[in-house]
Amino acid sequence: MEPRFEERAALRLVGLETRIQLAEADWGALWGAYHQRYDELAPLGVDPGCWGAYFGCGQDGWVDFLAATAVGPDTAPPSGMAVRHVPACRWAVFECAMPEIGATWCAIYSEWLPHSGLVERPGVPAMEYFAPDAHTGGSPVLIMAPVQDAS
Repeated sequence: MEPRFEERAALRLVGLETRIQLAEADWGALWGAYHQRYDELAPLGVDPGCWGAYFGCGQDGWVDFLAATAVGPDTAPPSGMAVRHVPACRWAVFECAMPEIGATWCAIYSEWLPHSGLVERPGVPAMEYFAPDAHTGGSPVLIMAPVQDAS
């Protein structure tokens, strides 16, 4: 499992945010709630895909998960939606199919990262990107780990 590395500009995400315990998350419900409001978000997006972002919240095993659309810098969020900023960063980008998402996350953090000479960049969320046809297998899911040199 070898990633490609990308330097990406800052990103602004708008969507539905929920504090979740990773081991107990109901992904169908989380993404279902997002897709119920997708028609409000789609016209605001700067790309047609959707993002899942995992923001640390200071509680072990828990994160603030944001199912979101990337938007421009001046876009007002629809009522009840959160806005989060992702700073410019270097990313290790892994590709996988939908059924492999969980196993890929596990392999990144248990196998690849500890042996990579890199560390996760503090304060930056790990993310997933789903192109419009990722759910049908037409495009891979991108899993993005924010990284920096260990030294």
